[in-house]
Amino acid sequence: MTNSALYNTNPDDNRSGHTIIFGTTGYGKSQFMSGVPIEYSKEELQEMKSEQDALEEQERKRNLEIKKTYIAHGGDVSFIDDIVKASELVPFDEKIPEDKLSEILFILDDGIFFQGLRWAFDDTEVRSELYQWLEDNQAKIKEILD
Repeated sequence: MTNSALYNTNPDDNRSGHTIIFGTTGYGKSQFMSGVPIEYSKEELQEMKSEQDALEEQERKRNLEIKKTYIAHGGDVSFIDDIVKASELVPFDEKIPEDKLSEILFILDDGIFFQGLRWAFDDTEVRSELYQWLEDNQAKIKEILD
């Protein structure tokens, strides 16, 4: 057997052949762990979880205060009126009271709210996220509007 049969890479030749690559291609490199793995005790895990919960609660309160400040300083909540009417939760000719719109704003996902502040609430991406959020939370919104 000759090497030409093993390493035949000529596309014009009808004989089958194989290409062998010696060395590495750079794919599939292994990673070695560095450092010492640490196993936390149940008490440490519980403490870490309570710290994380406290931080999340603090963030939630901060975001709620930002929303209250937004409303107190005349922030426009008409975008909520628009999406609620577009989703046919209320008739188009019905006026939704400001306090109901504020309540809906308070339960609005913080990420969507801050994205709306950044890009404006009539931005296409923000609107699509608002409609998706409204669809996912229709029961809560109906409860607020009733």
